[in-house]
Amino acid sequence: LDYYIEVLSNHSLTLPIWLTEFGSYTDDEVTEVAQASWHVKNFSFAAARNVDKIFIDVFGGGDSLGQSAMLYRAADTDPWTARLLFYTQKLMNSKLASFTDCEELVYGEQYRFTVGAESVYVLWGDDALPSELVDEVLTVVDIYGHTTYTDSLVLTTEPVFVTVDDTQPTVSLTVPTFSTDEGRTGDITIAWAGSDTNGVASYDVSYRQAGKSKWTTWLTDTSKNSKTFHGKIGKRYQFRARASDYSNNQSAYAEATVIVPFDDRTLTYDEQWKTLKKKSAYRTTLHQSTVAQAQTSVTDTFKVFYLIAPKGKGYGKVRVAIDGKTIKTVNLKHSKALSRQLVFSKQFSKRAKRVVTFTAKTAKPVALDAWFAY
Repeated sequence: LDYYIEVLSNHSLTLPIWLTEFGSYTDDEVTEVAQASWHVKNFSFAAARNVDKIFIDVFGGGDSLGQSAMLYRAADTDPWTARLLFYTQKLMNSKLASFTDCEELVYGEQYRFTVGAESVYVLWGDDALPSELVDEVLTVVDIYGHTTYTDSLVLTTEPVFVTVDDTQPTVSLTVPTFSTDEGRTGDITIAWAGSDTNGVASYDVSYRQAGKSKWTTWLTDTSKNSKTFHGKIGKRYQFRARASDYSNNQSAYAEATVIVPFDDRTLTYDEQWKTLKKKSAYRTTLHQSTVAQAQTSVTDTFKVFYLIAPKGKGYGKVRVAIDGKTIKTVNLKHSKALSRQLVFSKQFSKRAKRVVTFTAKTAKPVALDAWFAY
């Protein structure tokens, strides 16, 4: 091939080069591994010399000397049998099909293909690795399609496809806004999921109480994608998760916040309210009134306030006032029975000590389940 390229150059000719009948036979002396290796090596050699087209010997009539095809059958009615080369060619297509350039780094042994923004190396032989691959965690795919990750690659006579994975994985974190969104207790399902070209190897997950600076390690180097956290009543928790891939690249942390609210028993009630035991309620209790103008209140220092209550048929309305000013009248009526619903929220520009009062508008039943302020 180098000779023909030299001849063209000597005659100032620029012509496309096509290779036909491209392949190597396999038999008892030439293994399928040798055949597939020959194919990868010579394709790389040709690509580095700007060969325009390569016509591969695909089909053969038998598995004997001279039948160099990657697919063969002895008779027209027999099913096709695929050699290793068939699968190696599919691998080459996935790795190199859209390459725009091929550079020969070491004659007959090391080639660097440019595929989009990525460099894909095809390497074999006994020379040292290209300097840019030394001390890197490498993604190595052999001619069988097996993938390994290593920072100490030793080359052999069989070619391998090598890339440097320096792309960070991504990760997402899923938590409920309130523990009551999920159930009746402070138990919360924290879930995370990552994505990476070569797969996510593990996750690190930590948490802290909101407002605290120190994170507490919860899970390290785990392959799990979720775990139940046992939160304490009246606390707001922050969680963070990051993903690591097989090349030791780490994602940025994904963060999320969840609230474990106070239950209804921490409010101050007048004599018109009574405690109800209800399995679907937060911590299995509600405070309910069927008396108009029944009141309950709470005093706290906060910027944000939330109220959680059940809704259902026949329920009435409750007026919410903060520091004596009516903020909203909440209608608890609904066509279906709904437990632990966020029915009121209010955010101020600054934290301050405030008094929140809830007043039943009519004699229709109203019930309160939980609240939180921060």
